[in-house]
This record gives sequence, structure tokens and C-alpha cells, in this order.
Amino acid sequence: MGHGRGFQGRRSSRRQQQDAAEISRGAALSGTPAQNTLKTLQSSSRNDTPLLVPGFKDVFAAIASLCADELKPFGRILRKRVAEYASAASSFNKESVGDVDQNHLRSTCERSDRLQVEPEEGGDWSVLILARQATFVDVYSSVDTYPAGMWGAAAAYFQLLSGDDMYLPGGRYSCAQVLQNRGLAFLQGRSLGQVCHIVQLAIS
Repeated sequence: MGHGRGFQGRRSSRRQQQDAAEISRGAALSGTPAQNTLKTLQSSSRNDTPLLVPGFKDVFAAIASLCADELKPFGRILRKRVAEYASAASSFNKESVGDVDQNHLRSTCERSDRLQVEPEEGGDWSVLILARQATFVDVYSSVDTYPAGMWGAAAAYFQLLSGDDMYLPGGRYSCAQVLQNRGLAFLQGRSLGQVCHIVQLAIS
């Protein structure tokens, strides 16, 4: 019995090290997908539409990166994040990358004993990394916790925009990514989840 517990302890330790490595990888990829992050990604075809079939390591890294962004890994946003990594990979380009196979993505999460899948409203689902504390921003909250100075700086910035800079993506997630990537001083130090919330407050 003692030997069995010792083996389980060593195995658990190795699993924790593997999880830590994947979480670090996801955090490093957060916000800026790196090249060659989806070496295990494959494509399939259904009605001539290519579907991406990510491996577990890629899915886990995408989940970890969303957690680092303080964004709850809902199925719909996880698909976007995996697709972003595919677009950034050297073996793919935006023209050839299709949507992520959602059935494969969910089953990959459900089969893992390192992840917990929960149903969400509207038929969506979410996934969490077990034994890991995570803080998520409620991007739908109507509570404004941001300083007035930030809103003043934001208003001044948008009033001075011209040309192509005036146009932002319609989706909250994509819009927040563009704003974050512009390196704006009034958004400095804020997670992508917080920027998504700021966009939500601004449009509502």
C-alpha cells in the first residue's frame, strides 16, 4: 500500500509539472499567438469546408491563455482562440484556415481528467482546468469599476481618431484585441477580459 501511494505521488507530481508547463505556455501565448503553436493541428474536410482538429496540448494551452486573460473559456471563445493559433502557425494561413471542429473540441475537453466541462446558458459550454484557481471578468456586468480618468482618456482618444483607425471590429472580443494591441496608455496593465468589459460598457 505504501509503495502504491508513493507511485501515485510521483505520478501526481509529474502531472502537476506537465500542467504547470502547459499553463505557462498558454500564458506566454496570451493575447499574441506565437508561430508554430499548432504543430499537432490537422485539417479535415466536410462539404469542402476545412475543419481544424486540434490536439490536446493545443486545446489545453488555449484554455490556459484565456484564463490568463481573465476570460472564462466558453466553447465559442475557445474555438476562436484555437483558430487564432492556427492562423499564426507557419503551416497555415488565414485563407486556408477554417473553423474549429466544435464536436471534436468539446469531446477533447470531456475526455481529459485534467479538465472540467460544464453546460452554460444558450446551449454553450465552458471548461476549467481542475485544481487551479482562476479569476474571470464578467464582461456582461453593468457595474463600472473603472476610474473616471480612464474614461476621459478613452473619450479623448476616440475623438481624435481618423482614417482607418476609426474602424473597429464589431465583435466585443475582436474589438478588445485590436484596442489592446494598439498599446493605449489608458488600457495599460488591463487584461483582455477587462478590455472586453470596457468595450461592453462603452457600447451599452
